[in-house]
Amino acid sequence: NDSYSGVSPLEDGTQVSGQVPNVNDIDQNDIYTYAVTSQPEEGFVEFPNANSSTYTFDPDPNPPGNDFDDLACTDERLVTFEYSTLSSTVFDDTEFGHVGPDGQISITVIGENDTPIAQSQSIDNIIEDAEEYNGQVQASDVDDDLDENGYALVVGSYTGPENSLTFNSDGSFILDPDYFDYLSAGEPEIVTFSYTASDTGNNGECQTLESVPALISITVIGVNDDTTLNNDSYSGVSPLEDGTQVSGQVPNVNDIDQNDIYTYAVTSQ
Repeated sequence: NDSYSGVSPLEDGTQVSGQVPNVNDIDQNDIYTYAVTSQPEEGFVEFPNANSSTYTFDPDPNPPGNDFDDLACTDERLVTFEYSTLSSTVFDDTEFGHVGPDGQISITVIGENDTPIAQSQSIDNIIEDAEEYNGQVQASDVDDDLDENGYALVVGSYTGPENSLTFNSDGSFILDPDYFDYLSAGEPEIVTFSYTASDTGNNGECQTLESVPALISITVIGVNDDTTLNNDSYSGVSPLEDGTQVSGQVPNVNDIDQNDIYTYAVTSQ
């Protein structure tokens, strides 16, 4: 009934094998049948050959499972399973009424570092000339060792106007809508950037890992900006007194809204 220490697999490692202790039995020719009577809380144990004392332990059954994933690298977790033996003989294959000694095996699973997961976001209806938008990217790490200052903007990923985005190592960012004055009233523009998140490697116990980049999408809506009319006088065409109709062109309108459409009308003949 003693407890025995077994194998020490890695968190996301492959299946490993171990062996339960020998049974003490003065009957020299008994045959033993081994069976798991209680599975560990995480992982899975079986005896591939019921007549062999060799067992297998899978720390990650049905991959990609999540057993032991919360272990940070180098951290350890002890799990146990219980087993029993039944005995019979080569002379009589009927299992004896008594149950052989029960045992308990302890297995120490060693954690590995899991990669953080950066999350994508979509942000809508940022108005062109509104106040600065303060945002925060989100990431998760099953190991619970996410680096609070491990966020990084992917170089060259921002598609908006230069200097309109400020990204900080803590994952906070600022978008300045004033840089979108070229948008016409109601005109939407979608700008994007990508970022990554890193972990601490269990506070330096192992190599840090960086997430796959995630995409942040922001929709900015334009407002109408005032046009600037030049009040100067301009010389037009010089037709003859009884000549034919002639054409001329008024000066261009100054307007930072690039896609505005203008309607012209005579206000004084």
